[in-house]
Amino acid sequence: MSKCAAKRRWLALMVVTLTWSLAWACAGWATTYYVDSANGNDNNNGTSSSTAWRTLGKVNAITFQPGDKILLKAGSVWNDEQLFPKGSGADGSPIVVDSYGSGDKPLINCNGKYDAAIRLENQQYWEINNLEVTNSGGKGIYISGKDVGTLKHIHLSGLEVHDTGGSDENNGIHLNVEGDTTPTKFDDVLIEDCYIHDIPGNALTLWSSWGNSCTRENVVRHTNVVIRNNVIDHFERDGLQAFMSDGALVEYNVISRGPYSNAHAYAALWTWDELNAVYQYNEVYDSQQTKDGMGFDIDGCSANNVVQYNYFHDNDGGLLMIIGSPDCAIGNKSYVRKPFCHDNVFRYNISQNDKTRIWRIVGKIWDNYIYNNTVYLDDSNPKWLDAGSCGDPKQFPDSTYWYNNIHYNTKSPDASWNFSSSTNNVFDYNVFYGYHHSTEPNDPHKLTSDPKLVDPGSGGVGLDTVDGYKLQSDSPCIDSGKSIENCGNKDYWGNSVPAGNGTDRGAHEYQGTPAPVADFTGNPTSGAAPLTVDFTDASTNSPTSWSWDFGDDGNSTAQNPSHEYTSAGDYTVSLTATNAGGSDTETKTDYISVSQGSSWGPNLLSNPGFEDGNAHWTACSCRNTVVSSPVHSGSGAMKLTGNSAAIAGQDVKAVLQPNTTYKLSGWGKVDGSGNTPRIAIWGSNWSYKLNYTDESTYTYKEIIFTTPSTLGDQVVVEVAKNDASGFYADDISLQKQQ
Repeated sequence: MSKCAAKRRWLALMVVTLTWSLAWACAGWATTYYVDSANGNDNNNGTSSSTAWRTLGKVNAITFQPGDKILLKAGSVWNDEQLFPKGSGADGSPIVVDSYGSGDKPLINCNGKYDAAIRLENQQYWEINNLEVTNSGGKGIYISGKDVGTLKHIHLSGLEVHDTGGSDENNGIHLNVEGDTTPTKFDDVLIEDCYIHDIPGNALTLWSSWGNSCTRENVVRHTNVVIRNNVIDHFERDGLQAFMSDGALVEYNVISRGPYSNAHAYAALWTWDELNAVYQYNEVYDSQQTKDGMGFDIDGCSANNVVQYNYFHDNDGGLLMIIGSPDCAIGNKSYVRKPFCHDNVFRYNISQNDKTRIWRIVGKIWDNYIYNNTVYLDDSNPKWLDAGSCGDPKQFPDSTYWYNNIHYNTKSPDASWNFSSSTNNVFDYNVFYGYHHSTEPNDPHKLTSDPKLVDPGSGGVGLDTVDGYKLQSDSPCIDSGKSIENCGNKDYWGNSVPAGNGTDRGAHEYQGTPAPVADFTGNPTSGAAPLTVDFTDASTNSPTSWSWDFGDDGNSTAQNPSHEYTSAGDYTVSLTATNAGGSDTETKTDYISVSQGSSWGPNLLSNPGFEDGNAHWTACSCRNTVVSSPVHSGSGAMKLTGNSAAIAGQDVKAVLQPNTTYKLSGWGKVDGSGNTPRIAIWGSNWSYKLNYTDESTYTYKEIIFTTPSTLGDQVVVEVAKNDASGFYADDISLQKQQ
């Protein structure tokens, strides 16, 4: 073996040995320490509950090792003390702070004696759980890093933080990066199941001096941030801020009763300089200011964020703001901050009784998408949209897209749309129901009919209280929306999108069989009695049964019935269409108008419905045949075929009288186009025609005429065409006026 090979083998063995030794040291040498404010003694070794330490000062004097645990006894209270332990854990071996025993959570009441009740600085791999923290003169929990690179694994769980100091910096929980020499960030941050309340500052904040600014060109953002299942209640300034992060997940948080200060523009839940975040299943309510004060704010160079499946209600400032910071210049150098709040998505959210303005777009923003939200407006909201500028010179929003949103407003007639100088606002497939202000935007596929929500306005406190915003089975929103790529593939309730025959409008995607939307036509809709009308079902969503009321005590359950009206009058017709999803009724008032007119004698034609072949229709016979389909009624109909003229006729001179009134009627259907096919009667130098052009379904026509004094040698009722198009005729009638 060469010396080089032997040396490489020795080095490899040393690496394996060292790695094993470190792993054994982390697992085998880790120590659990106990702290008891009532019965402990700092002269103890602290390694058992019976030999616990007493003060946090004793804890702060120790440099802890990976895998160590610091357990504070339940029910203990430390007044005027700070928890500031030293040391860092390691990957797979964090240092854990938790409680032991039964009773109330251990309480650290700093009373303003220190800047923070719990403090970590340039430390990593820490987990802090199940403590109560308060500090009337400073922060609750403050974890900072400065010029050290990446700090990993900061997990906070089950904490109660409340009544901190009354300034913008005295937050409930604050993770902060400072410095400007070594790029620094937090990675693997988890804050969950915490109760943060009564904070006269910001409740929960991530921040960094390495975030996007006019002067910062090498931006560094926090990564692998998860903030979930926290309750944040009653705070003066900002609520939850995962600022300067990339890919944060913020979900299942409840944020209420704040901000309650109007001294500055604050918001309950918002982004600043965040990329690729997902905010979902959060509830925000009772924001109590209007400078911002909306449920959600996308702000300060935030891009490619998704806000979905959230419930916002009763926020004084409104629902959503998207605001871009202006270009800025410092000294003789101009800096352009990018991105400026673009390509953010706000979808499948529910808003109830948010106030002041629903949508607010301000400043330099572009390509932001707002779709499939359901918004219920109460009577205290003066604006649907408030657009504005920021910067000098002024900069305005561009290219904001609203699709498939339900705007429900039956209480606020003054709710307006202020677009200011914003550009390229696109609205399509939205619902505008209730009051319609003159400033309402153009929308080529808008719906203004009732969206038929189950129980709008019935939401309470809780993500699960909003079933009233689901669609009823006969909602016109079902399957009528715009299909949107990469839409998340589920609605607020977790239903698949799309379902049925297309995408629905609003935050709910109806999963069942949609009820029919009933509709029908009749032909003819007027004429003299007796009048036969063919009714055609035009309902959508595939009804399986039909119930007709013809308005004269006549009824039918056929899909496409014919009905004869024997008396003069105006008749209201109703159709109820039904399927597994429900029923819908369409009523057309005074739809059929029947005049008394003259009475007519029997049909003078032989075989008028072509039920026994071509017999009696041979005068001028040329290229005609009887077919069994399509027919108007019975088993036969006349079809004229061939590439040119075709005629079938019947000589009726023997049954006609001169100077007498007759009615010629019939049903015709055109197959193709060209010269006008006809049903006609003619004699010497006289004729009357029922002309057909493009009637692709059987259509009834009639003409009343008086014969001349001289009929001629022959009088023919004919079915004719002049070109290559086909023509069908059925149920032809020639009647004498009685």
